Amino acid sequence: MDTYYTFILRLNPKFKAVMNKFLFTCLLGTLTFLPAVSQQTKHLTSNQYGVKYGTIHYKSSSVMNFPGQPPLTTHVTGKVCFDEYGNKRSNLYTETQDVADFKVSRNLQTLYLDNYKYSIDLDAKKGTEEVINDRIGKITNYDNPDDSDKSLYSFTLTGAGTFLDKPCRLLTVTEKQGAGSVSKVTVWNNVVLKRVTTSSVLNYTFEVTKIDESQPDSTLLAIPDEIIIE
Repeated sequence: MDTYYTFILRLNPKFKAVMNKFLFTCLLGTLTFLPAVSQQTKHLTSNQYGVKYGTIHYKSSSVMNFPGQPPLTTHVTGKVCFDEYGNKRSNLYTETQDVADFKVSRNLQTLYLDNYKYSIDLDAKKGTEEVINDRIGKITNYDNPDDSDKSLYSFTLTGAGTFLDKPCRLLTVTEKQGAGSVSKVTVWNNVVLKRVTTSSVLNYTFEVTKIDESQPDSTLLAIPDEIIIE
């Protein structure tokens, strides 16, 4: 694994920084999805999901392009389990990256518990801990973005539509700084069903593939016993 990252950074040291920012911008913004059932829904008063619990299955793909460098392609398949309107949530996924015919896959988990974000490498059985704040791990309220979100992005309602038979709001979310990414987002009840993001160096697509409206097992919302948090 270290060999892979050394290879990526040798190609262009911007890869790591841009990829981290990209995944933060896209994945945190998109993994806010689950169709509501009447007993679960509630009026959104803060940065939360509009449903109490559930599991979604999704896929995403991205391509990073830097001038003079081979493209970095990333494919992700995974599932997001959550409870307590997203205050507890776990993203379990397999990430496959391919650059210049060098390919590697990793099994990862991102866990949000008790105001902390845990980034876990399930293969290496270790992880790191960060405090959730306005930049890390916060759920975006697409109906009423807070000042922190509005300082980073502009939100424009562009219309209405349907996705997975759900009535949706269609928005354009534009990054005010950085790479200046533009995202076309399909949102229902403050959950993202689809997102397409483009910038000068990135192309990203996220799409939900399966929905499970039952309450997830509590073991999926906890740090696995064998994981060492550094």
